[in-house]
Amino acid sequence: GLSKLGNASNDGQFPASLDLDDFGNIFVSGSFNTNSWGIIKLKENNGNILYEQTITEDSSRYDKKSTGVITCIINNSPYFIGQLESKIDDDYSYNWRLTFVKINNSTGTTLINKYIGGHYQFPSKTVFIDNYLNNQTFVVKQVGRMLKIELYSVNHTLVWEKWLSRDYYLRFSKVAFAPTGDIFISAYSQEG
Repeated sequence: GLSKLGNASNDGQFPASLDLDDFGNIFVSGSFNTNSWGIIKLKENNGNILYEQTITEDSSRYDKKSTGVITCIINNSPYFIGQLESKIDDDYSYNWRLTFVKINNSTGTTLINKYIGGHYQFPSKTVFIDNYLNNQTFVVKQVGRMLKIELYSVNHTLVWEKWLSRDYYLRFSKVAFAPTGDIFISAYSQEG
């Protein structure tokens, strides 16, 4: 096993993601035995540990500090994203923040560490892309708690955009196009 990574039976500590750079070096992220989250880089030909870098330290015995930890290698630079619990309120509800980290590929030192958004911030991503009438491109993005609908022309310029939202959170589900060109979007909200 790796020197710092625990296992699923050890207080929930486990490797969470695995990625490779262009040279075959291996990046493993997960929970360390010291109740912190981090990343380990392994040499491609023998698996030797090149570095172990702690990304976040846990601050409380019962604090599930980081979840959904992901490593992504872009241009051979490791990026790291996780969802951090910033604190437990008096009523034992959790406040979450996303964290985004870039580390130096050679040394493992942290180059960027940003906390994104406020309490209960949700990640944003493109959730649907499809061809529309006249070779246009229809795009749906989940942007935090809202949906953003975009239509692009055949030469990739934005024709129009529309935002859809509810009081709390609107999550995308499906899209259907009618032969007339009408667009039907289903989504659901978690409003109380």
